[in-house]
Amino acid sequence: MRRNRQAQAAACPARLVASRSVDSYWDDDGILVIRARLTADQGAVFLKALHEREDLEPDISDDTVGALRADALARVCELALTSDGEARTADRYQVRIDVPAGTLATEPTKPEDMPVLQDDGPPLSLHTLRRVCCDDAHHIVHWADGGETFLDNLILLCRRHHRYFHELGYRIEPGRVLGDSASTTIPLQFFTPRGTPIEASGDRRSRGNAAMIFAANDAQGIRITPDTTTPHWDGKPADYDHILWTLMMREERRKGLE
Repeated sequence: MRRNRQAQAAACPARLVASRSVDSYWDDDGILVIRARLTADQGAVFLKALHEREDLEPDISDDTVGALRADALARVCELALTSDGEARTADRYQVRIDVPAGTLATEPTKPEDMPVLQDDGPPLSLHTLRRVCCDDAHHIVHWADGGETFLDNLILLCRRHHRYFHELGYRIEPGRVLGDSASTTIPLQFFTPRGTPIEASGDRRSRGNAAMIFAANDAQGIRITPDTTTPHWDGKPADYDHILWTLMMREERRKGLE
């Protein structure tokens, strides 16, 4: 029935074009609610843009699909407002926020003291405001708290993790020295909202004796370079899916012969 109705509507394209619309309003929680009616071709473009932006950031959190799509939609809008496709919010476009003096440094206690979006928009939390004002590089000690803009106080974060530290309760602290040796200094320490340290994992890729592995390779004349996995016959990147499939088939055949 639905398909038949769509086919009948498509026979009168003028009515479909006339019915396209976008409505929006701020709800009681300060969330922008959007309702749109798009023609089929407009809808296809919208969904393609949304899905492509969504796929650029894999789901590495507990966010729902709807939340990820909301982030993707915001990203599409940011890109639309840029002149060269690079979304640098502070440089390419501006959204005005009315902020009473002193609000950046102190949590407001009265509704009239809260930062407000332009054009009668809803109030913003202090944490959101601080994130918006902390563009390009994250200040470990926010500049509103006296943090200076120099390398030891800056860290580059992706959009998602930037929101984690400003609005979801995660925390960054300067590094600490383990033991008596400065060579074991941890540059930065990350904490969950509950205060649990997030341990570094970058050096755990090899749990064996890496020196012995290098020595064994050297003894056999094996030199590992960035071009080691490049096939010699055509110079194209290796097809790792095919390589793994071949190895798995070989292993299954070996088990079948045992």
